[in-house]
Amino acid sequence: MKKLVKRIIGTLSVGAMTFGIVLGVNALTKNDDVKVEKEAKVLLNDTWYFTGSTSDDPELASNYSLSSTGLPPCGATKEVICQIQAPNSGGQPDMNAPVDGTTVQQQIHDAQESIKDGVPTENTTVTGFRPE
Repeated sequence: MKKLVKRIIGTLSVGAMTFGIVLGVNALTKNDDVKVEKEAKVLLNDTWYFTGSTSDDPELASNYSLSSTGLPPCGATKEVICQIQAPNSGGQPDMNAPVDGTTVQQQIHDAQESIKDGVPTENTTVTGFRPE
């Protein structure tokens, strides 16, 4: 009888150890999916009108206005950037706002270079050109 009790205790001890090891390994390998939800920041764009001429820098936010009053209309002749789409940052277009993997400023730069190359090209930011 004593021998049987020792075997039962030994078997229960081995079973308890095995159960503990299984739980420990499971705890180490368990991947709790931690959900990190990023809130997408949606930037609303305004239409900005370039107030300068060919000698003014279209990459400067201070050269834009929300009003087109007194400016030549955007048209078929493409000599100067006319209008852009960009978020408002303190009454000026946000030149650092992200656009298609780049920035508003870089897209304006690219459009400006396209004018110099003789093939003015609109993009997500630059949506119109006008005559000088």
